[in-house]
Amino acid sequence: MLEKENTEENVKLNEELNEKKEEVKHEEPKKEINIDCLINEKDNEMKIKFLQYFPDKETRKKVINSLEHKIAPELYRLVNLAQRMIKEFVKEIYKDIPEEKQENMNIIFNTTNIKYSQFRKEHNMEVDYKKRNIVISEKRKFQQNKVLGYIIHGYAHLFSNIKFGENIDNVLEEGNADVFTDMVINNFINNHPYENIGFHIENPYSIETTYINENSIERTRLYALKKLKIDKKMLMEYFFGDKEKFIKAIVGDNAEENEKPDLSFNMKEFYNKNKFAFEVIDEDSVYYIKNYILPLYKLQNLVASIDILKEGNNTTEIIEKYFNNEKIDKMEPEKLDKIVELIKQVTSLNKKIFSPFDNFLLEELNKLTDMEKKMACAIILENSLVLLKHKNVSIYCEKLITEIIQYLINDLERGIKINKNNKILDRIEELDDDFGMGNEDAEENIKDLLSYLRAKIEIASNGHITAELFFKRLQATVKNSVKIERNEELAGYQTIREELKGLKI
Repeated sequence: MLEKENTEENVKLNEELNEKKEEVKHEEPKKEINIDCLINEKDNEMKIKFLQYFPDKETRKKVINSLEHKIAPELYRLVNLAQRMIKEFVKEIYKDIPEEKQENMNIIFNTTNIKYSQFRKEHNMEVDYKKRNIVISEKRKFQQNKVLGYIIHGYAHLFSNIKFGENIDNVLEEGNADVFTDMVINNFINNHPYENIGFHIENPYSIETTYINENSIERTRLYALKKLKIDKKMLMEYFFGDKEKFIKAIVGDNAEENEKPDLSFNMKEFYNKNKFAFEVIDEDSVYYIKNYILPLYKLQNLVASIDILKEGNNTTEIIEKYFNNEKIDKMEPEKLDKIVELIKQVTSLNKKIFSPFDNFLLEELNKLTDMEKKMACAIILENSLVLLKHKNVSIYCEKLITEIIQYLINDLERGIKINKNNKILDRIEELDDDFGMGNEDAEENIKDLLSYLRAKIEIASNGHITAELFFKRLQATVKNSVKIERNEELAGYQTIREELKGLKI
């Protein structure tokens, strides 16, 4: 905005405005405020205070549009995109946004300064509520998808704190700001799946955050409200309306008059109080992401015979109870995969919840006799591959795993039909190069045997080996940096020779 010319008229207007500034601190102005003078005023906060004396919608809009802020030039496009996303999300919830909420949103947009700056390594951004500044770490400059999330996260804090001075709980504030960010961006992705915004956004989007505990608590509370179909409405109350309504919705109205509500969160109590909401838990929900509590609730639903909602649970005991104390030769691999994945989700976000279960497979394999291993080698191997995929196998299992693989190879060489051939091939495909065993030689030994087993299964499945199949296997083997076994090489040469004669093995 251009500086005012120092005319006699403007000097008079300035004097008048300064007089009103003093008056508004104590009482209503005694005479009408000149709107042109107010619009040219540089003090944003004074403009906002004077808004209360302008009931006319158009006049208020002029004042709000005259508010000033600074955006770093390289952030213009992202800031405009963030504002567009927020407006679209808020409008979808309210349909017709209440005037006061619309004004508050525009006040934040028009007064917030946004720039890059250098921070310590662990910091991504900072928000100054009083000065309305959002500052983002320079290290994120070339990660626009993350910068977009930080801008929206910062705006969420400023919406919440438009009346600065409220005593806001950190769990509510950080957890809700992260949820708001995820919802806004995912809403835009769903509404504009083919729009090119100049960079890639993961679908679903989830903000990079260190507020895992805050996210877990707030997303769990909001998941319970979702079952009542009031989650988004209450989230809007938190950011743009009445925080007391939000708090009453999540903790109830048990506080005595003039007493602050108890915002502490007890995982077990909340589960018992809202069991109806957690009977079926949607893993695709935005509230499931960045949340270790909902996977815990899902586990508790699956294993009702023990109290999972306490710290320090033994994972081996949970799996045993889940399978009714059946041994690994009777466990269904799909169910094992499911429960290990749940435990993994929890421990990846909160390592204090469960004790490690690296030795689970070792304990299970040692329970079996040699005859049991030979008779059920296919299902035992598939379950072992599930645990290898999840990197939950210790170095001490190498000998036992290779023994199981060899039993299966022996069966195939004797022409015994294996019903789970394709399942085992799929499980081998799922493995990473690193099994997480912490011993390269042991892992290479298992990979070599699995490579040989794979060739044997493909031979058994196809009835013969083609040159194409052999070279496909050779390519995969070399790609995975696994040496070619001598017997595989000889089998390949023999196959190619026979194929050239037009024969089948």
